[in-house]
Amino acid sequence: MYPIHDFDVLLLMATALSSKRRPAELVEIVAAADLIQGSIPSEAKLIEAFRRLGVYGLIVATDGGYALTPAGEELVAGQPRKGSVAERFSAVHDNLAEYQPLSEQPPVVLSEEQMAEAVQAHRAAAKSAVPNLLAPKPKVSEKSNKRYDQRRRFGTPPRRKD
Repeated sequence: MYPIHDFDVLLLMATALSSKRRPAELVEIVAAADLIQGSIPSEAKLIEAFRRLGVYGLIVATDGGYALTPAGEELVAGQPRKGSVAERFSAVHDNLAEYQPLSEQPPVVLSEEQMAEAVQAHRAAAKSAVPNLLAPKPKVSEKSNKRYDQRRRFGTPPRRKD
């Protein structure tokens, strides 16, 4: 496959993350891309990446959402589990570089309005009080443990003499 764009890799990873059990909506894919990269790419770049990956037969529009094809799932499946985002990104990039499409498929066509609505909906959801299910869970620290706070206030209980 030639040329390989970083947005293609990002879109593959975001689609894989958001469409594990059912086809993902655009808002879910945008949220996953934001989680992976830390920012939302431009709408034009995402539309072009959808079109390219659709032509190569890696993403398909089904049931009102978008999902990876079996070939797309194979590209994303070989990621290191405990690797960093950069390592996963690199692994998918390498797999995409080796991929040879069998035939051209119909492109996934998105309009600027659809993508703009998805980005705006994601930004509105980020500002609301409803938690994003794709966001990582915060780590529980030792200081937030109730028993730690009790011992700090009252001290450890004295030892009993038997």
